[in-house]
Amino acid sequence: MYRPVKNTGDTVAVPQLLFSRLNAPGAGEARFRVALYLLGCGGADAADIAGALKLKPAEVERDAPAQPAVEAVPRPKRLTLHEATRAGEADPLLAMLLKELQRIYGGVIGPKAISLFASLYAQDGFSVDLILMAASYAAGKSITSARYVETVLENWRRAGINDAAAADGQLKLMAGREAREAALAQQMGLAGDAFTLAEKRKIAQWYEEYGYGPEMIEAARLAAGDKRNEVKYLAGILKKWHAKGYQAPKDIQQGDDSRNLRVESSRRAQVAQDDILAQAAAYVPMKRGPK
Repeated sequence: MYRPVKNTGDTVAVPQLLFSRLNAPGAGEARFRVALYLLGCGGADAADIAGALKLKPAEVERDAPAQPAVEAVPRPKRLTLHEATRAGEADPLLAMLLKELQRIYGGVIGPKAISLFASLYAQDGFSVDLILMAASYAAGKSITSARYVETVLENWRRAGINDAAAADGQLKLMAGREAREAALAQQMGLAGDAFTLAEKRKIAQWYEEYGYGPEMIEAARLAAGDKRNEVKYLAGILKKWHAKGYQAPKDIQQGDDSRNLRVESSRRAQVAQDDILAQAAAYVPMKRGPK
């Protein structure tokens, strides 16, 4: 029986209208990836989506889900710079927010950013702590756009993250994911941010849903042979192992899947045996002692 994965706060609401389009005949992986990107990021043009998902712009335009036919809730007009300044004079918390934002970004904040941050606090009701946490997260990624902070806060609110404690847990979860992705990329000999959004979701699933660690992932890479650096192929192996109840490499050795591990281990050992550099020590003459 299939059940939804436990909600850890990293979720977004999916409009019902999307299901019919995503389940339509001919809906491929690209359509799912584009839909997930739009739900997670709020929107972007075809070129930006194509760059983020490593797709062609034509694929994005073809597979972008239709906008749901719902009545949009108008956002209140944002505070002007004058209104934001007056609000800061009347509310010490808002004044403190703007001062701390200057410290986070290491300089003076532009008038548009001041208006937006003040509006997030005074109009949208985000707490000072939550805004500062989102801004710190953005600054840590070298992103100085106030619009990006706005998107982060809106995504958190949709996911039910409404206080600093929940946001702290979310940031730790995201930091852990980024660290695991970086370690795996290094292990595979890939560049820093080498994985697509779909691949990142699969990697997170290995750790958070399956409960696997680096040892099991390395075992899957060993079993994958020449496809050891293909996330999609590794995902298939790990999904099968999870279904069989394997929790550690020793479980694989005792099961039917150990043959691939033995074959690949033997192949690597043979490569090392045939490599004269691996046996270079045997060709180095021993130092003669005194007669």
